[in-house]
Amino acid sequence: MKKLILGILMGLLMAVVTSAENNQKIYLVKSGYIEYKLTGNTTGEKTVFWDDYGRKTRTEVKSKSVTTFFGQTRNENIHTVSIISDGKFWTVDLLKKSGQKGDIPYYGETTSYYEGLTKAEEKKLEEDILAAFGGQKIGTEKILGYNCEIISIMGGKIWIYKGISLKSKVNILGIEANETAVKFKKNMKISDSKFTPIKNINYSSMKEIMPQRGNGNSEMSLGDMFGGYEEEDEEDYEDFEEIAPTKYPFEKFKKVINGFNYDGMNKIMVMQQGGQHLAMFRTTNNGMLTIVSISDEAYKSKEGKNELRKLEKCTLNGKRAYYGKKIEDEEEMSMVMIEQSKYDSYIMIVAMPQLKEKEIKKIASKLKF
Repeated sequence: MKKLILGILMGLLMAVVTSAENNQKIYLVKSGYIEYKLTGNTTGEKTVFWDDYGRKTRTEVKSKSVTTFFGQTRNENIHTVSIISDGKFWTVDLLKKSGQKGDIPYYGETTSYYEGLTKAEEKKLEEDILAAFGGQKIGTEKILGYNCEIISIMGGKIWIYKGISLKSKVNILGIEANETAVKFKKNMKISDSKFTPIKNINYSSMKEIMPQRGNGNSEMSLGDMFGGYEEEDEEDYEDFEEIAPTKYPFEKFKKVINGFNYDGMNKIMVMQQGGQHLAMFRTTNNGMLTIVSISDEAYKSKEGKNELRKLEKCTLNGKRAYYGKKIEDEEEMSMVMIEQSKYDSYIMIVAMPQLKEKEIKKIASKLKF
């Protein structure tokens, strides 16, 4: 679940910054190649080729992820290729020889819209998008000799050169993901074959779904957001039991989230993925509130029971609940869990940075689960 949240945040971070920094050109460099070193819980390398100012891209990732959930460790090997060309995308898991394809939502409409903006309107749009997500420009730094603007947004940082990320850092719920460019070549000739879909792959089609921003009713799967997210195989696990799907109805979960109103909080999204439900809000202190519906199976194990014992028992809205604070990798968070015995599930509410006990319990009560 922590990796799921991290994936969402990384995707949003890139999407918001890209939208804010550029017009119809994704990058302000016509073509190029970047090789990144991946560190943190995911280690390995990522390569990106692009042409036509980013309208054509090829991204390949070879990595290994190590994550811990309730004291249990899971290892995952990843080898994926994602291609975008002429408003279409293809994503491939080379370990499974499977993939997904589809159209990029609103590609034509977005391009036409940006083409009509003046420089002043582009700057205003950039400022509005960053403000909507609590982002801010915090300085500059050279990466590989290129002067980058540093943007802090939603708990992460990204170093941007002409619309191109040369470095990014995200640390959430104890999961750390860093990307740092180690090679960067500009305006080089890129073969068209780089942007041709990989052959002998069984592609499944995906419908167009685009997340809305701010207080919009964003409802999607993670695959819809990022063009496909690897499903885990049993052999990827070491002493790790797959989390059972929540029995809490998604429509009911969504209704509670969409009806929630709290001063200073803006909804980012509500979604379901891997049998779990998840919602995210941006808070006034440039932090994040995450709400998850998770099966109680995770807490029946020895590790899960030990986690519950660390929390203080309480009652919220007539239901048994738990409250506590936690520090993971120097990240302070406060947490409330509300038992949903009718559905053999818990509602988990996590605030980063920490909120006072009174406030997070007030938020939990207002959610009406």
